[in-house]
Amino acid sequence: DIGANNGMSALGFRKIGIKYNILSIDANPIHIKSLENVKKQINNFEFKIIGASDSTSKLRLYMPFYKKIPLHGLASADKNYVDTALKRDFSEYYRKNITYKSYEIDVIPLDKLDLSPDIIKVDVEGLDGKVLRGLKKTITKNKPVILVEFTPSIFSEINELLINQKYDCFVFDITKDKFKNFEYADALKNYNEKSLQVNIFCLPKKNEFKIPKI
Repeated sequence: DIGANNGMSALGFRKIGIKYNILSIDANPIHIKSLENVKKQINNFEFKIIGASDSTSKLRLYMPFYKKIPLHGLASADKNYVDTALKRDFSEYYRKNITYKSYEIDVIPLDKLDLSPDIIKVDVEGLDGKVLRGLKKTITKNKPVILVEFTPSIFSEINELLINQKYDCFVFDITKDKFKNFEYADALKNYNEKSLQVNIFCLPKKNEFKIPKI
């Protein structure tokens, strides 16, 4: 669970009955208390406060605030990405009251953790490509299901990485209660016209049969 935020995804997985061990990873220390609370609520859960990237280094994390309220879901080491997200999701009336705080964070390639995941969820506000590059050995070895968000500005980088790893992409059609092939044009339309965030489910070709028939 990379880009765990306050643990909402971990709680969501448990809510639908998934009993996997969960490791939540987030760079933002503001989430320590929330993640400690999640650990008290569910079993087989651990978390690490560390940034994920494709090399070991230090980055600056930018977190927007609306007045004194932290918009921690938009925190990112890519300030331009945050600016774009704010323009997309907030009107000028609200944006004029938004300020930034920044923090220096440590980042590592998550291959260093030597994990064997069945599912990887990535939600890191613009750095998804670097995170996946830092997991290249882990993905090659374990071929997990990968869940990422569709963002036009970074999708080509992510798509290239997935093609090289022989993955196919799907989205879940809630109207038909099944998966269907990911279509870039449809996702772009939802992103631009409806401000909808499209979740992409990426599966290695050999495991396609594990999802509902298309």
